[in-house]
Amino acid sequence: MSAYAGHQDKGIEHATLIEVDDWYTGMDAESRLDELFQMRDFIGMAALAHRGFFSHFQYCNFDTYHLVVQRFTKSSAGKQAVRSRRRDGGTLAYWSAKDFAFHRPMHVDARASVDADEALLNALLNLPAGNASALEAVREFAYANTDSPDVMPHVELIMMKSAFEWLLDSGSDIQRFRKALAAAVAGIKRIEDKDVTGPLKGAWQKAWPKADNLLDAWAMEFHALRGSSAHGAQRKISKFIWPVHTHLLFAALLFPLLLKLWCKEKGIYRVNVQDQETLKRIGEYIAVDPMDLKYSEDNDEELENPWQVLNDKCRLPLLAQRIYGNGEVGEQA
Repeated sequence: MSAYAGHQDKGIEHATLIEVDDWYTGMDAESRLDELFQMRDFIGMAALAHRGFFSHFQYCNFDTYHLVVQRFTKSSAGKQAVRSRRRDGGTLAYWSAKDFAFHRPMHVDARASVDADEALLNALLNLPAGNASALEAVREFAYANTDSPDVMPHVELIMMKSAFEWLLDSGSDIQRFRKALAAAVAGIKRIEDKDVTGPLKGAWQKAWPKADNLLDAWAMEFHALRGSSAHGAQRKISKFIWPVHTHLLFAALLFPLLLKLWCKEKGIYRVNVQDQETLKRIGEYIAVDPMDLKYSEDNDEELENPWQVLNDKCRLPLLAQRIYGNGEVGEQA
C-alpha cells in the first residue's frame, strides 16, 4: 500500500482488492484487464445512479471509483512501472515507492459517499449477450461524470449526448432521438405540462414551440446544444433556456432512470417507486433552473433549492412503502 496516497505525506491504508471468477490476486492480469475495467464501469455507474445532488454526504463522481491494476512481485514491491499513452504510441516510466504514489485526485472528496444501487449493479453484471450498445452508453456516461478539471464541460456534454444515443439506439438524428426518448418513458404516467407551475415553463414552450411537452423541449435543446458544442458553432445561443452546467446536471439525473427502464425491459431490473415518481415529475424538474445563483449557499435570502423540494417529494412514496408496504421493499415490476 506504500504506492497509494490520499494527499501529501498521508498514505492510504485500506483498499478493495477485486478478484473475478478464476482470477485472483497475484495472478497475471493482462488477459483480464478489459473485464476488470468493465466491472469498474459497472460499479461506478451503479454509484452514479445512487448519488444525491445538493447534498454534502450523498454525492460522488466516477473518479471516486478509480481502479488501479498493479502488477508486483515480493522481490520488487518498492518499484513501480507506469505505462502512459502517447499520440505516437506509448511510453514506460519506472519509479521507486519513495518517489511515486497513486494519489487520490483532488476533485474526489475524501468523505465521498461509497454507495451504489446494488440491484442495478447486479443487472449490469447479468446483461444478456448482444448488448454492446448498453456497455458503450454506460462508459460514455461514466466518463462524462468524473468532475475532472481536465475535461471541459462542452466535452462532457458531447459524451453525455453520446450516452443517450447509445442507450436509446437513436443515432444523432434529432427526430429519432425525440421519438426514442418518448418511447422510453411511454409507460410512465407523467404529470401533464398544464399542471406544472415552474417559472421556466413558459420560456421552454416559447423557445421550442414544436415540442410535444417539456421533456421533448429539453431533448430539442439538448440536441441543439450538443451540436453547437461539437461543430464549432456558438455555444451560447440566446434562445437556450438552460446553460451547459444545468443540462449536464439534468442529464445526470435522467440517464440512470432511462438505463433502469431499459434494464426493466430486458427483465433484469425492477424500478422502485422513487424512480417512478421522479420520472412522473420530470416536467417539474425541467421547469426550474436549480443552478440559478439565487439558490446558492452564498445567497442571503436562503431560498430552498426547488430540486431538493422535488427530491423530497419523490422519496416520500418509497419511505411510505418501506413503512407500510408488503413484499419487496420499494420495488414494483
